[in-house]
Amino acid sequence: MKYFCILFVFVLNQMAYGFSPIILRNNKESISRMISDQDVSRMENWLRGLPIPEEELKKKSLSYVYRIFIDFAKNKNHCDLLIPIYIMNEMQASKIILNKKEIIHYYVFLRKENIIDDLLFDLLRKSSNILLAFDQNKNRPVGNRPMNINSRYSKIENLNDFYKPFSTWPDEINVCTIQSYFGHINQLKISNNSSRDKDLKKLNWLAYDQKIINLETYNRLETLRLTNLTSWPITMTRYMDIIKNAKDKMAKIVEETSTDDFNSTYVYRKQNLTRRGKLYAAYNSTQIFLMSQIIEKTAKRMDARRVELSFQYTDDPKGEGEIYIFSPMEQYRISINMLKKDIAELVRSESFKGSPLEYQDLIASAYETGLIRSNEIDHVLKFEEFWNPKTPRWKAYADYAYSLTGTAVYYLPPPWNILGAIGLIMTQIKFAEKEEANSSNNWNTII
Repeated sequence: MKYFCILFVFVLNQMAYGFSPIILRNNKESISRMISDQDVSRMENWLRGLPIPEEELKKKSLSYVYRIFIDFAKNKNHCDLLIPIYIMNEMQASKIILNKKEIIHYYVFLRKENIIDDLLFDLLRKSSNILLAFDQNKNRPVGNRPMNINSRYSKIENLNDFYKPFSTWPDEINVCTIQSYFGHINQLKISNNSSRDKDLKKLNWLAYDQKIINLETYNRLETLRLTNLTSWPITMTRYMDIIKNAKDKMAKIVEETSTDDFNSTYVYRKQNLTRRGKLYAAYNSTQIFLMSQIIEKTAKRMDARRVELSFQYTDDPKGEGEIYIFSPMEQYRISINMLKKDIAELVRSESFKGSPLEYQDLIASAYETGLIRSNEIDHVLKFEEFWNPKTPRWKAYADYAYSLTGTAVYYLPPPWNILGAIGLIMTQIKFAEKEEANSSNNWNTII
């Protein structure tokens, strides 16, 4: 709130461009998995050499970065290499960095101050390193002819066609380098990274030798090859899609900061991929929004004041019948089964087309859209008896209901119903780790 007056001007642009730069602010990750203590130490040394105080730099950075992203959001294509060009040029013009290599220190500063999150920091750092390598290597001499140059895994016959996307280097406005490169290497039809890398090295050398590409283009393609772009979890296009169309879109009050490390938990430690990173890598904004709606529906069912089953014995709607009122425990059971049914239908839908979906992804999506808050996740995680996988199924639900002051949980206003939905899904996470598939787990039934 300290810099509200500065930000207010930029928020007005949301009406014109459908994008509020405030959503860049990190309010989803309680800790950073991308910057190390050494990164921070180097950044602080750099900071001490600046002619302006740290507080003033933060104030100006809010203005600079958000204005840059407003301009960037107007573009039809969100090219990965364009945004660091904008930032580098702005920072050099403002005398914040003296040379482009210092830009990484500036990104660390932005992340430490929560002006950006881990995902954007990672994208900016990797993209900037590519641009720096382009400049550094543009006149590097071509190496020796690769061994066994005519022995390749791919079947590329026409080198002119293969290198046509780079006959003129992409301008990062109408055509993006990264996306063009993905299309370029996909022509090889090789899924193995090592085999593809070997072929590209040979083909790049041949293309330069046959004067199909010049020295600078050759060195840029070699930089991209060595960068291993296929290992990137997301690109700027996916990031912009989600923050523009899903992040905090279901929040009644946008959370200022995150207090729980659920999002920052590693899913794949070797790839440095967190739960939030996996969400962005696996789903687009539409899918995240649909998953979040499942949580919302589950919460409403669990918070329903009355749940009943109606039997009509005759053809006459007003004739003899029976109404069975569900008990609180039965209400939980049917909410679980309907949750499973919703998931199954969503997976089969056109938006997912059979893509797998995990319970953890539902919670991560609801957190991303702002339907649930970090303190609500933290609240549920404190119930140890709820997490104990040795507890019988019926007792787990019973313990959970009474640990929130008995059945009164059904009659409390939001966010208690959201807490109930989170708890129900987290229970399913634990049971899913232990249960074997059987006929009673038919997702097409709700009772």
